[in-house]
Amino acid sequence: MSEKSSLEMAKRHVCQAEAHIVRQKEIIEELRHDGHPTLAAELLLKVFQDTLRSHKESVLRLSAKF
Repeated sequence: MSEKSSLEMAKRHVCQAEAHIVRQKEIIEELRHDGHPTLAAELLLKVFQDTLRSHKESVLRLSAKF
């Protein structure tokens, strides 16, 4: 895979991770509203946020090559 296509893929991963985070926050609010526990959903949100951070680091690293 070329560096350019790797960069494009990393950018797509950032967009997807951002969408997962938005949706997960909605799920957490729905759970709270309905009186359900949110711990598992909040832990998953943390995983999504960590993953987003990693994808953004990849974009920066790959962008530096151009």
